[in-house]
Amino acid sequence: MKAIKVLSLVIVSLLSLYAVSIQPVKSQEGTIIYILSDGSIDSSGVEVPIQRDGNVYTFTDNIMDYPLVIQCNDITVDGAGFTISGGEDAVIDLWYISNVIIKNKFKRLRTNI
Repeated sequence: MKAIKVLSLVIVSLLSLYAVSIQPVKSQEGTIIYILSDGSIDSSGVEVPIQRDGNVYTFTDNIMDYPLVIQCNDITVDGAGFTISGGEDAVIDLWYISNVIIKNKFKRLRTNI
C-alpha cells in the first residue's frame, strides 16, 4: 500500500514537471493583411510596418510571409524600396476595386477586376 502511494506521488510529480515545460505557441499561420474598404488596416493582431497618411499607405519595413489584400478604392500603396512576400500565393490581391496606385511594384501581383 505504501509503495502505491509513493509511486502515485512520483507520477504526479513527473506530470507536474512535464506540464510546466509545455510552452503554448501563438500561431500566425494564415494571417492576411487587409486594407479594408473603410481604409483601416486589419492584420489579426500582427503588427505590420505600414504607415497610413490619408489615402497613401507606405511600407516602413519588409513584410515577410503575409499577403496583402486591398479592398479599398482610391488609394496609393508605396513599397518605398521594401519588399513583401506572401509565400506561394499572390503577394498583393486587388479584389473588385478601382483607382489603386501601386508604387515600387511587388512580385506576384494578382488582380481580380
